[in-house]
Amino acid sequence: MRITSHTVQAGIAATIMVLGAARLEAQRAGESGGAIDSKSGRFLNEFTGVPARVPDTLAVSDARVFAALPAVFSALAVPLTVVDSSAKAMGAVRVLVRRPIAGQRLSLLLECGTGSYGPNAERYSVQLTLVARAKAIDSTHTEVMTMVRGDAAPNGLSTSVKCASSGRLEDRFAELLRNEVAR
Repeated sequence: MRITSHTVQAGIAATIMVLGAARLEAQRAGESGGAIDSKSGRFLNEFTGVPARVPDTLAVSDARVFAALPAVFSALAVPLTVVDSSAKAMGAVRVLVRRPIAGQRLSLLLECGTGSYGPNAERYSVQLTLVARAKAIDSTHTEVMTMVRGDAAPNGLSTSVKCASSGRLEDRFAELLRNEVAR
C-alpha cells in the first residue's frame, strides 16, 4: 500500500472527527441538569434555572438535614448517584425512571410536553434529576434547596425534550424530610 499525503490528511481528519464525537458524547453523558459543575464534578453553589418552589427552612442543623437526606431518597425509591459531603448536597442525576414516584405518575411530576398519544412523560424514556442541598443559615437553622428536572426521549431515539417540574415532587420531598428530621 502506498501512503500519500492525501491518505495521511484523510486519516488525520477521521481521527479528529472521532475524537470530536467522543468529546461530544462525554459532554452529553456528563450533563448534570444544572446541579453539578461539569469541569470540577462538584455541586454548584447555586442551582441554575428557576426552581419550582422556594427553599424550605428547617429548625435543625445542616448536618442533621444532610444525614436525613438518604432516607428521603430511599423513601421515594430514587437511587442516589452523587453525594458531595463538603457542599452538603446529594441526589440522583439523569436516572432512568419508568414507574411512578411517590405514588404519582411521571406526567404529574414532570411536564415534558404532549404528543399525539398523551403526555410525553408517560410514553418516553425519562431521565430524572432530583438534587437536594442543605445550606446552614445559622447553627440551628438550615435552608434546603431541591431541584427537579428531566429529559424525555422517544424509545430508541437520541433526541430528547427537556422536562420542567410541576413542583409536586419537591413538595413530597420536603414533607418526607420534615418527618425524617423530626424523628
